[in-house]
Amino acid sequence: MSFLSSLFGGSRDRFHILVVCKANVTRSPYIEGLLRNRIQERFEEVADEIGVSSAGVDAVNGYGPDSVMRVLALDHGVNVNGHRSRPMSAKLARQADVILTLEEEFAERIQNRFRDAEGKTFALPKFGRVPDGPESGDVADPTGKEAMDYEAFVEQADEEVDRILEVLEGDLLDVKTNLVLIGMPGAGKSSIGKALSEKLDAPFLDTDESIAERAGTSLQEIVDTQGYERLRALEEDVLLDLEVSDTIIATGGSAVYSEEAMKHLRRNGRIVYLRVPYELMQERIGDGAGRGLARPADQSLHHLYEEREPLYRRWAEWTLPVDSRSVAQLATQLRTWWR
Repeated sequence: MSFLSSLFGGSRDRFHILVVCKANVTRSPYIEGLLRNRIQERFEEVADEIGVSSAGVDAVNGYGPDSVMRVLALDHGVNVNGHRSRPMSAKLARQADVILTLEEEFAERIQNRFRDAEGKTFALPKFGRVPDGPESGDVADPTGKEAMDYEAFVEQADEEVDRILEVLEGDLLDVKTNLVLIGMPGAGKSSIGKALSEKLDAPFLDTDESIAERAGTSLQEIVDTQGYERLRALEEDVLLDLEVSDTIIATGGSAVYSEEAMKHLRRNGRIVYLRVPYELMQERIGDGAGRGLARPADQSLHHLYEEREPLYRRWAEWTLPVDSRSVAQLATQLRTWWR
């Protein structure tokens, strides 16, 4: 059973995705069918262990799919003929590992109504994306509109399904066994990670140390002699080469600049953002001099903080606020979330 399944109660499937729209006759049946097809294509070896279903926040039991969508779906290789609508319920919320709604309002309604939906319900367009974008969390409803509206929906659905399967790949393959810590210098990634590794008797890996070992010199020396961009490139190489499991990984603060490296880390681990307030970070590391920060020479620490903070939020599955609590206390809270 996947970590999310054990955390949220799960379902009879190892991992279950629930798609929710309004009436459960047009948008969610199509995306449900498309997800089934893509999962079978991409994850054939585990497809039988992955469940996909749909519901509607205002649905009535027993209605067939929208007539236009039925025909259009077949044209795109998705068969929704056997679909029957059903309303969202507490049981469905409890069984799902992740709930993807096609309107942002629906995510709010579901989490307010069903206790088991809290923390695992997301507006589909915003799932796995930086919290500040996109502006809309809605997938437009084409029901009763023109043919071009249905085609636009199908095009958007195709793009979104590919994207969310990439985000969920590690969950679907049940390979997310690492715990990956991201955050600014001074957040305590190494100290908290080491403390947690001792509590769990799990391996600990500091990627800054791995970079220095591979380069044969310190991070600051790399920046001074080869430039900050070279340090970022080395960091990306080290992260992409990681092939570990059941390991607590403390990354460098600049790891989030590499899209490919972060996807690799996300595929194999849970990413937690240790969010340290700017004032506390500054108190701990001063202006950052001598710490081997991968930044232009004229970039201030405050500007670096503002630049990176949305990137950390983009990749994080959970955020742990770093404050005056001790390293041991923060490690204990992190342990509770992970295990």
